Amino acid sequence: HKQDLIKNKVAGLMVVGHEDGYQHVVGGLMNFLTCLGMIFPPHAYAAWVGESTTDPAVDKEKITNISELKKEFENLVVNCVDFAKKII
Repeated sequence: HKQDLIKNKVAGLMVVGHEDGYQHVVGGLMNFLTCLGMIFPPHAYAAWVGESTTDPAVDKEKITNISELKKEFENLVVNCVDFAKKII
């Protein structure tokens, strides 16, 4: 149990969904990836939650054209890269 499968890797999560359960999903993924050896910075995920009655296929164009969402995901990437530069 002393061997990390993934060592010295910084991670961030981008979540797109249609329910408020994204926090539960993020928590489970972060727990699992931490057990594998991943390191998460503060503010390690960005999320967008659509209406629960919307068809995800119909939402694809809407999601890809939301400038605030793009900015949120870009900030997440910058945050992860900056964190990695500081600790690794």
